[in-house]
Amino acid sequence: METRRSLKFLSLSGCYKVTDLGLRAVSQRGGLPSLEHLNLSGCPLITEVGLQELVSVCPSLNDEHFYYCDNIDGPHGDTASGCQNLQCGFRVCCRSGE
Repeated sequence: METRRSLKFLSLSGCYKVTDLGLRAVSQRGGLPSLEHLNLSGCPLITEVGLQELVSVCPSLNDEHFYYCDNIDGPHGDTASGCQNLQCGFRVCCRSGE
């Protein structure tokens, strides 16, 4: 369990089956207090509610390394980096940024 809690980098980019329920499971188990980089670009089943729940238990998250679909009015909207890897055709929920 300590390995999971010390995770600093998590990229689920393009994992289209990830949902708010999955994010909630991580959140309710203590979150990821050491997480600095999170990429959820191309995960169309995630909503702003799921993102907010996870972000609230990731105090080390760096907005410069926080990516998610830009069709969501998610947490840190003014400072998060938006979608990443837009050149990939399967980023169905990403419209701008890189």
